[in-house]
Amino acid sequence: MTSVDDSVAVHHARAAHEHGGHTHTHEHGGHVHVEEMTGPSLGPVVLDIGGDFGAAVVRTPQRLDGTEIEIRRLPSEWDGTHVAVRLRPAPGSPVYAAVFGHLLEGAYELRRRHAPEDPTVHRIDVVGGGVVDTTWPDSDRPV
Repeated sequence: MTSVDDSVAVHHARAAHEHGGHTHTHEHGGHVHVEEMTGPSLGPVVLDIGGDFGAAVVRTPQRLDGTEIEIRRLPSEWDGTHVAVRLRPAPGSPVYAAVFGHLLEGAYELRRRHAPEDPTVHRIDVVGGGVVDTTWPDSDRPV
């Protein structure tokens, strides 16, 4: 695990989720937030980390823009939980990344969603209060 540098906007508050057209409910410290989701996030992402929760920033090449990256906590089955790769604002130049803003501490696997032709599975370990800053393993391979 490494810390996120200044190239990805990081804030400690609540998670910004990337789901289109529906309401998402989640609990924070004894109270519930209900968020109306109107489309994918295209700007800075707010991370909800601390205690047993961390986050992950998965940097990718530009060619993966819009690709959905699915995540599962081991040993769970794949359940469709995902975020999209987006161009993220950053000092200097923007970066393409999938950002998982609120993950329970533990081991995770990531894969391209709806891409059975791509066998790539990337493993990360999330530590509470931390941010995993990683690069998609096939960044030099064409899609």
